[in-house]
Amino acid sequence: MLLALGVGGCAGQVHPSPAPTTTPDTAATTTPAESLAVSGPRDARSAGVTRPATTKSVGRFYVERDYGSDAQFNPLTVIVNEGWDMFRLVDQREVFNQDYRQTWHRLWKSLISPAATVKSYGGWRWLRNEVFPLTFGGKGGQWEPNYHLHLFAAGMTYARTAEWFDAHDVPHPRIASAITLFTGHAINEVLENFGHPGYDEDGMTDLLIFDPAGMLLWNTDWMQRKFSGRVEMTDWYGQPTLSQPDNRLENTFSMFMLRAPLPHADNWKVITTGGNAFLFGVSRRLGNEHWLSLTAGAIPTGVPVLDDATNTRTVTLRPNGGIFFDRNGSLLASFIGRTGITNGATLNVYPGIIGSGRWSPGFYVQSALGGVDGRGLRFGITSSLGFGLGAVARRPMHP
Repeated sequence: MLLALGVGGCAGQVHPSPAPTTTPDTAATTTPAESLAVSGPRDARSAGVTRPATTKSVGRFYVERDYGSDAQFNPLTVIVNEGWDMFRLVDQREVFNQDYRQTWHRLWKSLISPAATVKSYGGWRWLRNEVFPLTFGGKGGQWEPNYHLHLFAAGMTYARTAEWFDAHDVPHPRIASAITLFTGHAINEVLENFGHPGYDEDGMTDLLIFDPAGMLLWNTDWMQRKFSGRVEMTDWYGQPTLSQPDNRLENTFSMFMLRAPLPHADNWKVITTGGNAFLFGVSRRLGNEHWLSLTAGAIPTGVPVLDDATNTRTVTLRPNGGIFFDRNGSLLASFIGRTGITNGATLNVYPGIIGSGRWSPGFYVQSALGGVDGRGLRFGITSSLGFGLGAVARRPMHP
């Protein structure tokens, strides 16, 4: 049933861009859609100008590049960053030492018995808190991430992942994309509800209602066109590292970027991010392809439980800020003031800054704010596959 909703043939399909064109003198490729999507109105007047050879397959949301966050986008990074995104909000990040099985059984019970799940939580409470925007702040408000992150942002990720599968000649790319996204979100729901013994109404709502609805919505041509031209949208994921010696999975996060041109300003755009950090600011063009963005906003630092019996939760926020440097929408470097409950200032540098092509690694450095790691520095290095190894340098304890 989930896959039928996800691929939704009657609602349209993931529409590829026109076939890339090449010039006799270069292996560079370009399409009008890419020219519009990555650089806004100024580039719309120069559609047809060739791109560097580092840009290959072109879709509305997926472009095969060997630099920046785009170089690390693949189905496995989707699953890991979407699935273990919750590690930002806990300190127990030993990835191989989690009670996945027991919590998965509770989630599965909720998925196969949605009526019993709603009855256990309370039908009117479920409608107010999870489905319709009728509660706010400390009284609930779980509907906000359902619309913001599952219906809207994850719908774009679904379309982008389907384009990745299509570009790599995987049969039935929309089905493959739906499976990928459901896998990541199921892991996320399991991690979010460790220790809760009852039904999981939040996971059931996300996986049975908002994720399929987002896929249906983003299967439509008009929705894809709205966010792949003058208005651009993409994922700016973390760079997951397995930190030794405790096998802690660090620097995983799901974040999307949405950017739109300002009126009568070819070199300025307004930008917002969501997920890992809710930020808002402006982007300034640097040269033909690069953008520097300055933002401010808030960071989720916890999901406290309001009602133990029903596992009703809210979210706590703290002020935050970020600086982003990207090339054609592919993130090259970011500095965010805070990225989680024990994650302080974090610098991520993606492939394309150091070295070139396949020999260009990424890395991250992050201040630890306590917990298991105490105070010190976390750091790691990643490959173009989007994964790597890390460690922590703990500050010595003074008597």
